[in-house]
Amino acid sequence: MEFCNEMSRPKKVAPDYRYHVSGQAVVTFNGTNFYLGPHNSPESKAKYRTLLAEYIA
Repeated sequence: MEFCNEMSRPKKVAPDYRYHVSGQAVVTFNGTNFYLGPHNSPESKAKYRTLLAEYIA
């Protein structure tokens, strides 16, 4: 019987947009937390997209 290691979890393309207990949205890039503003607000989602674009570039 052969074992296959191809069932490992795929790596994420982008860090998650998360809820912080303070009510803020937070994302972590390279070990640094960035607080984006109130969770689920249009402003925090726009900041997330901007940071993500910089991270990918």
